[in-house]
Amino acid sequence: MSSVRLAAVLALCTACGVQRTSPAADVPASATPLPFVSVLKLQYSGLVEEVQEVLKSRADWANLWSAATSGFDPSRDVPAVDFGRDVVLVAALGRRPTGGYEVFFTAVYEDKEYLYAIVTEVSPGIGCLTSQAFTAPVAIVTVPRREKPVRFVERADVRNCR
Repeated sequence: MSSVRLAAVLALCTACGVQRTSPAADVPASATPLPFVSVLKLQYSGLVEEVQEVLKSRADWANLWSAATSGFDPSRDVPAVDFGRDVVLVAALGRRPTGGYEVFFTAVYEDKEYLYAIVTEVSPGIGCLTSQAFTAPVAIVTVPRREKPVRFVERADVRNCR
């Protein structure tokens, strides 16, 4: 009888929260975590196309910032980034038909060959009330500069609201 109650409680808990689906790729066990700093997280950005990008110059950063924050009046100043020390990672979902979508970086790792940026996309699930407006979620972080290619590891979650 207690196992039935436990199953019912677990079912209720997962129905209210974010549910993990399988990751698109794995990070090697030998990879070590890198610190990262969140610069911007928006639901309504000006980036209407899907983007996963590494920015290594002030000019590229200024262009992307201008596009991402194009809907703000007055415009937002471009945050300072020391590109001798850091790079900017961008994950944008592109245009979505409603609210309830979200994107964020959960971790960044490195091994001998690559940096691995773990990006989680959350979609609205069963029972979620969402705005009926187009959204364009974006997340931007800085990480210590490394001369290695970056692999974006995508994870998909569904937020059920029942």
